[in-house]
Amino acid sequence: AMAAPHSSVSIGNDANFVSMNSAAYTIQYAGMLFFEFCIGAYYPAMGTVKGTIVPEDQRAAIYNVFRFPMNGLVLVSLVWNLPYGLSFFILAMLMMVASIVGLRATT
Repeated sequence: AMAAPHSSVSIGNDANFVSMNSAAYTIQYAGMLFFEFCIGAYYPAMGTVKGTIVPEDQRAAIYNVFRFPMNGLVLVSLVWNLPYGLSFFILAMLMMVASIVGLRATT
């Protein structure tokens, strides 16, 4: 059950590396679209996994704790107005760390 979320994160990370290393806006845009496609596959898969793990009565509180750092990262990237290449690089590094932590947690 955990293979789909991890593979989606890894493939999305590849799209970020392609986007990060290209100066062409078309390639960056295509990489962003592919990344969004991977996110579209990730969230339903993780929703299914989390639904079986997180207790129903604590679900809202636990999910909000995890949403706070994510929204903080989005806010920081918008306020600092980072260049696209740097934004893709930071996102790729964060996704790589998440993939490693996720794979270590399942083994």
